[in-house]
Amino acid sequence: MTRIRARDLRNHKKDDLVKMLVEQKTELASLRVSKVTELRKFYAGHKYKPIDLRKKQTRAIRRRLTPHEQSLKTAKQLHKQRAFPMRKFAVKG
Repeated sequence: MTRIRARDLRNHKKDDLVKMLVEQKTELASLRVSKVTELRKFYAGHKYKPIDLRKKQTRAIRRRLTPHEQSLKTAKQLHKQRAFPMRKFAVKG
């Protein structure tokens, strides 16, 4: 984006100014989009991402336990599993 000074704008007609404004807005919008896409590429493999680049989702989904957290067991559960493993029976035929 080129720098535009007020003294230069005073010489232009209103139609030209409106056209320039529209062009500047579209350029700014495209710059914003390209900036975000580049940042998404940069943070793709990272463990942590900036909050505005994370997935939006719903509040409930964001607060849900991760699959790893769901699979964890308490010490008491582990002791009981070791003490009383799954019983194996065989029927003679």
